[in-house]
Amino acid sequence: MGKKSKSGDYAAEMFPGMEEIPVRNDKPDKNLPRDGDERAFEEQIDELVGCFSDPIIVYPSGWEDTVPESLKQDITIHRMLQMMKPSEQGMASSPEVCAYMYTVTMAHPVASEWVNIYMYAMTQYKGDMMPADIRQDNLSKYEMDHLNNFRRWIFERRRRASREKLRAERRREREAKN
Repeated sequence: MGKKSKSGDYAAEMFPGMEEIPVRNDKPDKNLPRDGDERAFEEQIDELVGCFSDPIIVYPSGWEDTVPESLKQDITIHRMLQMMKPSEQGMASSPEVCAYMYTVTMAHPVASEWVNIYMYAMTQYKGDMMPADIRQDNLSKYEMDHLNNFRRWIFERRRRASREKLRAERRREREAKN
């Protein structure tokens, strides 16, 4: 159909694997477990444990170790708060978006819409503590769609990394028994 846009290449470099996450404009529908629904209950327990043990997804740039400790601690708290919001389940929290965007922006410049998204996420995270001159209270529909897809992508990467870690631990246990 023509040439692939340079902005698409740019986004693919900044967010590797994001194209694997299906684009959805609707809110994820996760139902609460019903009585006797063992699988859904186990998934919620996994989700709660994941708040504490899942890795923080950052851009692989060499800046991973410089994410502020206060941000890392707030990610855990916000993951738990996120679980209580049915409309935002299956999505990363604002501090998780900030951690990823921090490492991206330390590595190279980003497009203006991603700066807006970063400042919006930071405003959502910091609230009234965000300085007025860089505060971003609104996003265009286009930017909000990008943000929501990005939040789903981070969440999916986080859960995938957690599952892979668990599989590796089980494999090591099996090998140790043999």
